Amino acid sequence: MIEPQKIPWKRTTVEVSAIVASILLAFAIDAWWEERTERARADELLLSLELEWSTEVRRIDERLNEYDRSMTAMIRFLDAHSTGASNLSPSDAVELIRNMRRWSTFKPSVAAYEVLLAYGLDRIEDRDLRLAVASWPSALAEVTPEQEALHKVSLLDAREQRSRLADDIERPWHETQDDDSYNWFGIAPGDMAISQIRDHEAARVQMHILNLMHQYRNQLVDVRETLSQNLEILQARNSRLH
Repeated sequence: MIEPQKIPWKRTTVEVSAIVASILLAFAIDAWWEERTERARADELLLSLELEWSTEVRRIDERLNEYDRSMTAMIRFLDAHSTGASNLSPSDAVELIRNMRRWSTFKPSVAAYEVLLAYGLDRIEDRDLRLAVASWPSALAEVTPEQEALHKVSLLDAREQRSRLADDIERPWHETQDDDSYNWFGIAPGDMAISQIRDHEAARVQMHILNLMHQYRNQLVDVRETLSQNLEILQARNSRLH
């Protein structure tokens, strides 16, 4: 009769424990590596967002300076209109008209923000930073109506002025967009600028644009303040990485 072999429980337990420990260690290393990779990816995206926001603050400052120059020119335009442009030479009138159009509405870049949003805001551990990132686009919502109105009125005004000139010289409006066209058709740019300043409809439209620009500028200042506050939170967080 064959005697049953004794199972080496002690050795078996040690071997099984070693295998289980190895598996758990592998899982732990994998989880650690994945977490490290995710954190590195989040850090990279937040650094990109800091660069994007810093750039946008500078771009807003540039827009605000443009608006200040244009608004100053518009006020001069209205003052000249009230006096019949008698205090302006033709060359001054041309320069004034040009300065009134040296502005553009603000269209922010949100490329880094959208990538971070798609990646998942829950990856941002800092609660204040997470709220700041989530609230950024909504800060632009309130300025949209004024921006659209400003853009629309300014385009209509430009088209209207060119159309009026085109009717006078019996030419298509798209042929009257630059100084060379004025000269080719026998109309001096300075004389045209003086005529435009004296025009009552042009003055009415410029007053409308000036009011819209004033409202839009004030709201853009608020957007800049919000973005600057968000940027400070982001920079404080990113500075801890170095």
